[in-house]
Amino acid sequence: MTAKGWARVRAAIRHEETDRVPTENILAAVDATHEFGVYPFKLVPKSRTPDQGRLLEETYGSIKMGRLIGSRLGEANMSRQEEILDQLYEHTLDGEVEPVVELTQEGLELGMGPLVLLFEALIPSLEEVGRLFESGEYFVPEMLVAARAMQGAMEILKPLIAETGAKPIGKFVMGTVKGDIHDIGKNLCNIMLEGAGFELINLGVNVPPEVFIEAIKEHQPDVLGMSAFLTSTMPMFKRNIEAIEKAGLRDQMKIIVGGAPVTQEYADTVGADGYAPDANSTVRLTKKLLGIIE
Repeated sequence: MTAKGWARVRAAIRHEETDRVPTENILAAVDATHEFGVYPFKLVPKSRTPDQGRLLEETYGSIKMGRLIGSRLGEANMSRQEEILDQLYEHTLDGEVEPVVELTQEGLELGMGPLVLLFEALIPSLEEVGRLFESGEYFVPEMLVAARAMQGAMEILKPLIAETGAKPIGKFVMGTVKGDIHDIGKNLCNIMLEGAGFELINLGVNVPPEVFIEAIKEHQPDVLGMSAFLTSTMPMFKRNIEAIEKAGLRDQMKIIVGGAPVTQEYADTVGADGYAPDANSTVRLTKKLLGIIE
């Protein structure tokens, strides 16, 4: 297993839910496995509580951990396909568009399915980008270049995924409100949502209420997202929602608002279903509103 591959493994473990053993302890076990080839369970130090040592050994030895370590750590000699997944993950994390595009094309040439590249490398990498942002290790520029790298791969994969008949997990219509032409944050949300498996319809900037209404009628989205970067354009949220209500469409979807000056309190005031301060939060909130995650 290459050193780069361990980043993917560690990221995967961070997303594994366990109410028995702290994530840090599991990561320590994986690091030991990386260095020594097997985790020395008998050398686990006694914990402060009588049952923790037993729980550690039980958890590390569980079928779930066995599958995770066995499938992700694999054998010493990785196939080129496994290397591609590791490298695709890393280059996406680093925001390197050209290697991401080249690896995506190479993977397809080797017979790797588009969904394998998406779910085994690209999405986990973007999820790790979101985690790094929330922990303060990444900032907006890092998120943006990582999202653009993934977008380079998605331009190749999207038509191929459509051919497989795979259905998106939801449909999202997004636009910046009338009078506002800012779109960097919105576009980052778009890329993150697409990477998470949503079908994304981007209405662009300076979108008036009637265009939002026509888009709702045409695309029948599960979620409508509206962005405003200026305090002077924030009142358009309420005007848009009132227009949607008047058209009899309000109950057909959830509405999320966001933008630099927006707050949860303001979202509540205008009648939105939710507020997201950044791209990663937008994905998580969308999944929660649709019941995909709790």
